Amino acid sequence: MRYYFITFLFLAFFISCGSSGKKTDGYGNVPRKFITIVENVDSYNAVYTEDGHTLIYKNDSLGDIVVYYAKFENNAGKYGLRGIDEKIIRAEMDSSLGTLKSFFSFSGGAFCEIEEMGYNVYYFDEQMKGALKENIEVHWESEPSEDTSEEYKMKRIIALLNVAYEIAHYISDKNVSGWNNIYYALEPIQEALNCDIIKGNAIYDPRTEKHISRICRMTEELNQYYYSLKEKMISQKVNNK
Repeated sequence: MRYYFITFLFLAFFISCGSSGKKTDGYGNVPRKFITIVENVDSYNAVYTEDGHTLIYKNDSLGDIVVYYAKFENNAGKYGLRGIDEKIIRAEMDSSLGTLKSFFSFSGGAFCEIEEMGYNVYYFDEQMKGALKENIEVHWESEPSEDTSEEYKMKRIIALLNVAYEIAHYISDKNVSGWNNIYYALEPIQEALNCDIIKGNAIYDPRTEKHISRICRMTEELNQYYYSLKEKMISQKVNNK
């Protein structure tokens, strides 16, 4: 009887160790998180995670990369587009993914130029009033690379969205109208900085398909808002000369 009891304990311990090992990433008890890229989804490359990070991107007519990002959480998008308008971000990056050129939501936005001391940012508040802030410091290493893979591009896009987050944080701290929304919309991107990136052949999750569809339906309106603010910025700069 004692022999069977000892054998049972040994088997229970062995099974427990084996099952727990499948849930970890080899570096402790933290599960690995993945970002999946699926190319050519409604003319965009689509990117998503299981916990709601959703992003689409493509090159525009000038070769720059335009990105639309939202984190679907707290039932955002469950009832159509309600709640997405405060979460979706449009960002523009140069073709080499070395510079953040602009980022916008429906609460305001900013045009960015990188300098030696940081970013010079011409930003608009919720009432479309513009102002300039120079030399905003960010954490960014813009070393060039010959890597042309989509996985590498995705890492650069996420890093530049994090630059947008740092700029948004700075402007939000100045109590600029509407920039709390932009700051909170970009805040989740930090979760994606250290995720593993993989490529998929198709999107099989209906929930993810809905998220991507809802972002696609917002792109035209965001583009119109971007162009109206761009014209306003040019006009204000001319008048200030």
